[in-house]
Amino acid sequence: MATKSVHIGNIPYGVTEKQLEDIFGQAGRIVSLRLVYDRDTGKPKGFGFCTYEDAETAASAVRNLAGVEINGRRLRVEPSANETRNTQPKTEAHPHQLGPPSAAAGATAPPGAPPPSQAQQASAGRSGAAAP
Repeated sequence: MATKSVHIGNIPYGVTEKQLEDIFGQAGRIVSLRLVYDRDTGKPKGFGFCTYEDAETAASAVRNLAGVEINGRRLRVEPSANETRNTQPKTEAHPHQLGPPSAAAGATAPPGAPPPSQAQQASAGRSGAAAP
């Protein structure tokens, strides 16, 4: 394990960052610890990340703290390859969704959208190339 961060899963909703600091501080000095919250509701999502000073301490946390019970639930502790994975919104569009659908391809307008004008329909049917 070459990462200094660990992913903490199965965190009961009532647990505070201070309680987790007390538990994860047993492995060594914590650089940062954060719970992940839902943007819309502000409620915790049940997982978080803990970063230590070095990879050895993080590995010790994985070995020694996985399965620790808190408020009736056993914590999952595993190496975190990328702390922001699964916590950031996806911003890349799927390649098939990069532009508006083409009327020539037979795509339909989204519900509630006005129908295309006759000029738009006529131009969508033209290929721009001369017929052989």
